[in-house]
Amino acid sequence: MYFLETLVRLHRAGEGEPYTGLKPAGVVEPAVVEADKALESGSVESLVKFIAEAASKGIRERFNKAKEARKHADHSVEAGREFVEAYVQFTHYVERLHLDSTVQAEHHHAAPKAGSEEQHKH
Repeated sequence: MYFLETLVRLHRAGEGEPYTGLKPAGVVEPAVVEADKALESGSVESLVKFIAEAASKGIRERFNKAKEARKHADHSVEAGREFVEAYVQFTHYVERLHLDSTVQAEHHHAAPKAGSEEQHKH
């Protein structure tokens, strides 16, 4: 078990992603299930819709939180901090989505990692 955990931990680190533990057998991420269904059916339309809806929901939720926090940002230091946190989550989310959607299909390692100097200019 330790060997497998170490293997996955190193693999995730190489991808620039956090290690979240080993998943129980049979647990597959919904996006992977949809990707497999697309390959089996020969049509990508359902997968595109699934991913687009998830991305749209994520953008809208983070946008609304940042928009609401912005209204109160000048009311106190704490409110200002809440806005900054919401703003950072919102902009990083859309930044990651954009990078992942525009990087060449060869392999996702080609894009600058989140948090790298190559990626962030703000």
